[in-house]
Amino acid sequence: MKTSETQCKQPEELFRSLFNSSPIGIYILQDRKFQLVNPKFQELTGYSADELLRMDYLELVFPEDRNMVRENAVKMLKGERSSSYQYRFVKRGGSTQWVGETVTSIQYQGKRATLGYFMDISERKQAEEELLIYQEKLRALASELSLTEQRERRRIATNLHDRIGQTLAISKIKLETLRKSTSSASLTRPLGEISKLIEQTIQETRSLIFDLSPPILYLLGLEPAVEWLAERIQEQHSIPINFEDDGLPKPLDSNIRVLLFQAVRELLVNIVKHAQAHSAKVSIWREGNEIRIGVEDDGVGFDSSEIRHHVGRTSGFGLFNISERLEHLGGHLKIESRPGHGTQGTLIAPLKCGKGTTSGEAA
Repeated sequence: MKTSETQCKQPEELFRSLFNSSPIGIYILQDRKFQLVNPKFQELTGYSADELLRMDYLELVFPEDRNMVRENAVKMLKGERSSSYQYRFVKRGGSTQWVGETVTSIQYQGKRATLGYFMDISERKQAEEELLIYQEKLRALASELSLTEQRERRRIATNLHDRIGQTLAISKIKLETLRKSTSSASLTRPLGEISKLIEQTIQETRSLIFDLSPPILYLLGLEPAVEWLAERIQEQHSIPINFEDDGLPKPLDSNIRVLLFQAVRELLVNIVKHAQAHSAKVSIWREGNEIRIGVEDDGVGFDSSEIRHHVGRTSGFGLFNISERLEHLGGHLKIESRPGHGTQGTLIAPLKCGKGTTSGEAA
């Protein structure tokens, strides 16, 4: 008889030992009242066991997090066996700390109860917040570096146009005048060949200027620049690209305008390189105070659940960088695709709110 009683006590004594010595806060809750709390839980909360046993559990939860904790409690009552979540806990004295909690439904003294495991994760949350701050700083730095690059590209393109381009054009005019004025057959032919070489160089310089920084983007705006880009890629790669614009005004900050143009070019280049598409379409429209640009194709598509792998494999750093920069400027990139059903990328960015702009209309 004594042996049987000893055997029954051993599991209970083991539980008590683990309960009392655990480095994790443990409690048993029933009808929102604490039934048992271990020493670590008391240490983490700053309350004694007697104080905790008289308290409603939600009193210890930060007000803004109570609904979330209450919803998890309801799930437990409906039969969900366990749940893990994070929230802010109010310690004795009013200070708050982030805690991670795992709760499990159990039977205690013949009634359903909740067994909770409670850990202080304040340091981890602080590290996460610091990491987010660092990431945002990196995004800002990457954006500024990119803008600096674009300014330098535009400066070089302007110099190419104003200096080299104009010099070549004047040289060609003078050479043609000389060729027409000479009566020597031995000079006419080589002068003509040199003129053609200069004309070829002018065309290559013009192409280089547009690759560096297309003047049309700054002179006429995003929509004409995107339409020009679509026509150029169509000519270069023999893939039909339809362009549509809703005609509504879309005032944009210059940084966003440049970024959107780069993003459209990146998406179209990806179509040419990887989509095996027969045709593509670029659409620009306005929704509220946002501009949306859709770039779609009828190519092979891919599993959009593997978007991170796909973007990293096919478009390298370019598209990922654009996505990061868009988020930094208040926009984002959506990619939708299915194998055999093509791909659609949608760029979304805020419009510029200036004089005469209301909540529903931009100037």
